[in-house]
Amino acid sequence: SYLFIPLFSYILIYRRNWLPALPVLTLLWVNTHGIEWIVGALICGSFTLQQIVSYLRTRQIGELKPCFWVILCLPVLLLNPSGVYVLLTPFLSPPEIYQFIAEVGPFDFLGALDFSRGVNSDNVALVLIAILLYGLVRGRMLNLADNLFPILLAVGGVLLIARGARFMWEGLLLAAPLFAVVVR
Repeated sequence: SYLFIPLFSYILIYRRNWLPALPVLTLLWVNTHGIEWIVGALICGSFTLQQIVSYLRTRQIGELKPCFWVILCLPVLLLNPSGVYVLLTPFLSPPEIYQFIAEVGPFDFLGALDFSRGVNSDNVALVLIAILLYGLVRGRMLNLADNLFPILLAVGGVLLIARGARFMWEGLLLAAPLFAVVVR
């Protein structure tokens, strides 16, 4: 996922002529780390929603053309040894898993303010939330329609970290496009 999250984002933001590679990359992603299909769905769904909003604003059919390759990733997702059951895997964590695996532990909002232990997932989530809020109130970001894709990715990254400390790096990678917009 550390490879595919930035690769998908890069193609969707900067290399639209590489869009036909997305279904092939989906096939590789789902067969190497199937449980993370939901992150790919977040990326592709956010991009598709951004394109639909752009189409509704401009009525230019060209806004929807990139969606073909992105939507084609959905049936490709099912080409894995588990078939359709891969769709259930992110939701099947046994509740007692949090007692045994520390990196799957829940997000600690109060611990996010404590940097004495060094940088941890709680601190990173707090920084992501601050970047997200800063991006939303900044002048360029007030145009939500133009920046929906990076905002949705950052929100998804924060939610992933809130789901478990193990998702800290995925959360950071998902927030990178919003961070780039804010810095720009």
